[in-house]
Amino acid sequence: MTPKRKGVKLQSERTFRNWLNGFRARYLNELDPKRVDDFLFLVRFLPDILQKYKNQAEFSLSLSDYINRVCTEDRLSLGQKRYDEWSKPLKEIEKTYGVQAPILMSIWGIETYYGQIRGDYQVFSALSTLAFDGRRRTFFETELFAAIKIADQYNVPSKTLTGSWAGAMGHMQFMPTTYQEHAIDFDRDGFADIWSENPIDALASTAAYLAYHGWDGSLPWGHKVTLPKSFEYELTAPKLQKPVSYWEYLGLSGLPEDKHAMGSIIVPNGVSGPAFWVSGNFDVLKIYNKAISYVLSVGLLSQGLKTGEYLQLDWPRETRPLKRSEMQLLQKRLSDIGCDTKGCDGFFGPNTEFAIRRFQKKNGLIADGYPGPNLLARLGL
Repeated sequence: MTPKRKGVKLQSERTFRNWLNGFRARYLNELDPKRVDDFLFLVRFLPDILQKYKNQAEFSLSLSDYINRVCTEDRLSLGQKRYDEWSKPLKEIEKTYGVQAPILMSIWGIETYYGQIRGDYQVFSALSTLAFDGRRRTFFETELFAAIKIADQYNVPSKTLTGSWAGAMGHMQFMPTTYQEHAIDFDRDGFADIWSENPIDALASTAAYLAYHGWDGSLPWGHKVTLPKSFEYELTAPKLQKPVSYWEYLGLSGLPEDKHAMGSIIVPNGVSGPAFWVSGNFDVLKIYNKAISYVLSVGLLSQGLKTGEYLQLDWPRETRPLKRSEMQLLQKRLSDIGCDTKGCDGFFGPNTEFAIRRFQKKNGLIADGYPGPNLLARLGL
């Protein structure tokens, strides 16, 4: 390391310690000072976490690349074995909370490869680093405080409280505040243990979380559908829900059997990619993780666990994810010409989707709300 880089590192560590002392003064005055010393003794600034935060796979990979990376034959095969191993308590959890066991298995498989990869970052250090970074300081300070409260309440040594680089913990990667609000002691041993080799409390806690946010056990997450050539893509606008009978009348195939089931049509890769009918459960999964690539992966893996094989999907090859700087430029270009994206933060959300649809409709493009090659070319990007 050059003297200059070494000096920058030392300066960062000093600034980090100053922030940590300030955090202690703001949040931890009510706790036993000796306990606080023990909790914070091993806290370190971990700069590699900031790089991981910047390059999250859900947002840096194309939809098809992410799904192909997650929905592997190995993950499907191991999931079926784990399902057989834990089938009895899974049935009890499903009966209690109404969340289908394959959904829980799928989340478990994606989050930690069925408990095999739960993360080895010291949670206090991970959350401290992200809070110190400042981009979501209030959020991560709140999570750090919650993690310390959990360790204090249950007498958990800080060195054993490990998780992902983002501070998510246990089999299902709960953030500390999620644990505080939704953790379930399903096996009734006196402690909602999401960390041990036994995954039952973690699986039940996830079911409780999804049920709390409105999961409907009578509905599937979604179905792959085929659209008629005459389909109007404006009907894929967010939150436009219709009964299955309505979509059937328009000529869609592959729909659920229940004619009264409410759902939306989404084309996550635009007009050239596959289409899906999705129920309100799809939106509940987005509360767990807002990335549509993650939610689709959960649905597709759960379907594979039920049938023994994955759906065959025809993904377009000409699409790619936009970098954040490219998305910011797209948002600025749209806003400048009267299609307001309500800000240029570089993240694709409903405001940007609505702006894209408005531009597409005004300029004779198929209004699928997707920033595909034709849209980018028309905008000179």
